[in-house]
Amino acid sequence: MKKINKMFMGFLISLGMVYPLQTYAFTKEETIYAKLDEVGKPYQREITNHLLVGEEKEIQDETKLKNILNLNGNEKFSFNGSSLIWKGNGKDIFYKGDFKDELPIEIEVKYFLDDEEKSVQDMIGKKGKVKIVYHFTNSLKNIVNINGQKETLYTPFVVTLGTYFNGKTNKNVTITNGKVVNNGMSEFAISIASPGLFDSISYDGFKGLDDITLTYETTKFSLNNVYILATPKLLEKEDFMIFKKMDQLYSNIEELQSNMDKIENGVQSLEVGAKSLKEGSYTLSLELGRAKEAVTVLKNGSITLENGISELRNALKSVEANLNTSNINTYIQKLTYLQSQNTKALNQIIYASKKTKEELQGLYENNGLSEYQGADETLLSIKNNYEMILLLEGNNAAINGTLEMINDLQKQISTIMGTLDSAITKIYEGSHTLSNGLYTLELGVSKLYEGSSSLHQGAAILYDGTLTLKEGTRSFNQNGIQKLSTYSHTMKKYSDKVEALTELSKNYHGFSSSNIDKTTFIFKVNAVSGNY
Repeated sequence: MKKINKMFMGFLISLGMVYPLQTYAFTKEETIYAKLDEVGKPYQREITNHLLVGEEKEIQDETKLKNILNLNGNEKFSFNGSSLIWKGNGKDIFYKGDFKDELPIEIEVKYFLDDEEKSVQDMIGKKGKVKIVYHFTNSLKNIVNINGQKETLYTPFVVTLGTYFNGKTNKNVTITNGKVVNNGMSEFAISIASPGLFDSISYDGFKGLDDITLTYETTKFSLNNVYILATPKLLEKEDFMIFKKMDQLYSNIEELQSNMDKIENGVQSLEVGAKSLKEGSYTLSLELGRAKEAVTVLKNGSITLENGISELRNALKSVEANLNTSNINTYIQKLTYLQSQNTKALNQIIYASKKTKEELQGLYENNGLSEYQGADETLLSIKNNYEMILLLEGNNAAINGTLEMINDLQKQISTIMGTLDSAITKIYEGSHTLSNGLYTLELGVSKLYEGSSSLHQGAAILYDGTLTLKEGTRSFNQNGIQKLSTYSHTMKKYSDKVEALTELSKNYHGFSSSNIDKTTFIFKVNAVSGNY
């Protein structure tokens, strides 16, 4: 048996015959009974109104019915224009009358025996595979303005069909959009439809909801009574909150998309900064190499003291000038800003997914998503979210390491430059501590050179990391956030239409008058037996 579309089932969970807030002194319900022949054409109908009166002594009721008959009491009535005036006595009033307007739901029934369309008369008493198709047409078309555009929407109706089969002559009963229950002797089939819903919302999952199809195998065909109930009321008052929640979700996803675009742009800027840091650290390392060589030459007496000191001073000035123009503090600020943006994006991903990192990790590992290349949107969303979280956390860890290394190097530079200044001063003063100073100077410059080499290596790693992060954020934005944003726009469009349908449902106030609180249509397709 074809299973009802999940989205439609969720849409109908909250279906009910609601009672809106009263603007009258009484509550009014109408029931329209219609008998149909085997192909769905009505040949007899009756309209009954029920007034839940309360303590009122006089009731002013609107009606379009003619030939009114009080069904359950002796209350008198009179007409005042289009109003019906009842003399009440505190009891509910039931009355019926005639009304000739066409019903809002039209029903067409077709019969097939062994895949060949036939009339019921030709099928009576025969054996074979039976298919019966009930097609429902909604005639209540409305032109509605949604977000500045005119849309064609149908006043929503929920249609329920029910019938039963003798288990001795019939088996393997199936029904679309419904369920079959077997009690051992008979099979009961019930189904739901919503004519016009697909035409209103244009969601593929609602295709086929204008029809209900019954199939079964029979050894002796006969047509049992089929009962069909239709009501225009869809959602309870508290269910309207879902639209506010969807609007909030839409806003959150829009904000997430905006922030993700900012992160992607920030990563591109960081790539430029990281490249400059890499090149600057390389230049710094070369200059410190020159200083290291100069100290070594000076210490070994390879050149005269004066030339050595001059070379050393020039090299150190180059180092100092390079340090002052390398904009390390700017790079630190960019790294810190990226780290905060990474953290914000990570939190937004977790918030949008409505799962903790641990829950995403469990779903990722349990479903083996590390190598997953399928098309399931839910699994792809979990895979993208968790892998992006790992990427952002890894990048933050790399940034932390780089920041710590830069901080240590700056401290070393500050300490060693002080030592260098002191040592050179002693050299110029001809201090007897020249030998010790040169030894200390050599150690200091060597450490500074080693630190600059580490900085260059770290900068190179950071640059490579920014390239990876750039590609990762671009991929995540395009394949994850942008798809999510597209889905949210689609759902916003659907939710706006559903909200408009709900308003049409609320504004339906009756078939035979405009002051009805509850309307129910009951159709009966009469049984046809072998004595037809």
